[in-house]
Amino acid sequence: MRDPSSSLGGPRDLDDASPCPIPNAGTARRDRIGVQSMLAGVTVALALAALAGWRIAATLPDNVDWDHWDVVKPGLLYRSGQLDPDQLEEAVRRYGLKTVINLQLPSPTLARERQVARRLGLNYAVLPMPGDGLGRPDQFRRVLDMIDDPKSQPVLVHCARGTCRTGSAVALMRYERDGWTLEDVEAELKRHGYRQRAIAGYVYNMVSRTPFYELNGDEALDPFVGSPQTVEDASTDETISRGRIGDER
Repeated sequence: MRDPSSSLGGPRDLDDASPCPIPNAGTARRDRIGVQSMLAGVTVALALAALAGWRIAATLPDNVDWDHWDVVKPGLLYRSGQLDPDQLEEAVRRYGLKTVINLQLPSPTLARERQVARRLGLNYAVLPMPGDGLGRPDQFRRVLDMIDDPKSQPVLVHCARGTCRTGSAVALMRYERDGWTLEDVEAELKRHGYRQRAIAGYVYNMVSRTPFYELNGDEALDPFVGSPQTVEDASTDETISRGRIGDER
């Protein structure tokens, strides 16, 4: 009968139900070193994979590390904070920009950007607004006119951080061209770092038309329209047909 003490790793208690031998100190040290080496290798591999993924993502058209850069409508409108000259030149190359609208007050930064725009052959407009984004209605109308002009497209509109003034200008386009609701506009403003509620309502008061019904078609129409239904008004006992009172023809 084999002596239990001859098992790998030295003496074992006969009552030990473990199916694996207990390694000695030398074996444990080697195993520990092996595990550490394996983990180090895995860490390096993951880091390299992450770096490769970042490099791939960085080459995608809209994955740029520019202040509050966003594509409002591809080929039509883009928005951002203040870009440096190299970033502006790259934006022109990448997105084919033809017009830059700066909503900031005059400053050395604005003067430098104007020079870059002139060198790049861009249309350049300055519509200075207060930092809270509550510009004049005629200023926002001018922005919208330039966005609508095919000769100006694509357009970049920006301010210092691309949040308040830029958010207001984009909001009017969202209301009047895209048929967005107050809630839609507030959500976009919030995504760009705006935490108040003033802009969405302020700009909404400028809206002269909304294409909601044009964009949503028959699903947005009142279900009563086209097929008048008679309902009883319990408060007056009058018979009301859509658009008519007391007329049951």
